[in-house]
Amino acid sequence: MLPTGNEIEVSALAGGIEYAGAKTILMPLWQTSGQPLRLFMEVFYKMASSEPDKPLAFQKTMAEVRNRFPHPYYWAPLILRGKTSR
Repeated sequence: MLPTGNEIEVSALAGGIEYAGAKTILMPLWQTSGQPLRLFMEVFYKMASSEPDKPLAFQKTMAEVRNRFPHPYYWAPLILRGKTSR
């Protein structure tokens, strides 16, 4: 299956950001806002500041947001890409 236009755009944007020097990127797959996104950002950055394993912090954050907002629209709009501490 070939990637769609949006998948190509997200991949190209992430590649450009990585080429510019970013080691890890937290980026959206679709536009969202409100309390679920605010909760995700607050929890993720709090966990990421004390947890050297960024994918684990991302996974724990997603689980916490999913507990409060069960629909995937609210807990799955972001991806973590790039180098991690694993």
